[in-house]
Amino acid sequence: LGLFGEEKQTPAPSAQATPAQQGSVVVEMPAQAVYTLQTGVFSSSDNASTESKNIQAKGGAGYILQDGSSYRVLLSCYQQEDDAKNVKERLAESMETKVYPITVEAGKAYVQTDAQAKVLKEAQGLYEQTRTTLFEATVLVEKPEEAKEKARQARTQLQELQNKLNEIDAGASVFVDTLRAATEGAMVDLGTAIDGTQAQRSAWIQHACIRLCAGYAKGLKG
Repeated sequence: LGLFGEEKQTPAPSAQATPAQQGSVVVEMPAQAVYTLQTGVFSSSDNASTESKNIQAKGGAGYILQDGSSYRVLLSCYQQEDDAKNVKERLAESMETKVYPITVEAGKAYVQTDAQAKVLKEAQGLYEQTRTTLFEATVLVEKPEEAKEKARQARTQLQELQNKLNEIDAGASVFVDTLRAATEGAMVDLGTAIDGTQAQRSAWIQHACIRLCAGYAKGLKG
């Protein structure tokens, strides 16, 4: 299950900065807004895990988003807020959900060299392509074979994204390290989706999509 830790406060200018912030090269990264359906918020990770398993058994993501001392369990992910609201209304009689956005404003990612900055811009383009493919896969619930093929396509794109991110040394960029971890996790998710049942496929495609988007947001806030 994916865990999304709370962001630590940025140190004041007089505080000791990390190596990635000292004399680093700035790469401007675009904003992101995606909209999830949340099934519950828990103070206990064990209770969140139980809810997650219940949601996954029904074909939902069951993604656990750690938010400070709370654990949010997320069902699904959408590019448009209206889509999330429409699904929420359709589920109202069988399941109580809440629209929970995962958003981040445009910001700066830091790397060590101009060469790494060029690589990161290329990686950002791959990220956008992969995210689009994942969202396309999430709407193919009723077409399991098409969903499986789309998941394979997304997994190939994730591998390309990972290869590009691996051109930047670990520790050179907080953003890159965070997105790289999310990419690796999403690849595992899609492996489970491709090999699993129809319900598992739906659950783990959604899980991969939320994990990747959450990783981008966390990295950019970091």
